[in-house]
Amino acid sequence: MQQDTMIGVWLGWFGWLAFPALFPQGVGATLLSGVSGIIFGIIGLAMILVLGGTVVLLLRLVASLGGSFSGFFGDLGSEYFARYIGWCIVPVALWALGNALLSMIALGVI
Repeated sequence: MQQDTMIGVWLGWFGWLAFPALFPQGVGATLLSGVSGIIFGIIGLAMILVLGGTVVLLLRLVASLGGSFSGFFGDLGSEYFARYIGWCIVPVALWALGNALLSMIALGVI
């Protein structure tokens, strides 16, 4: 996976964890609000995607400020960094699973 794609994927995951209702409320509810809502929903989705791409480009710009020195360390540790971030996500995923299970128990689903 290319570094830009990997940064975008991580940005998407962290964005979803930080704002889980962004797409359902920001895009989905707008799309369902009427004829003009379809236009505003499509514009909102496009803006979310453009802003996500802009954040990835800004992250790449900050990473490139170190020149060849940061490029050397970026190539050296990219595989280990991806593995490290993956292991960092495990507690967050377990917390989200536990929270979902407790909510389902409280609602009587389980």
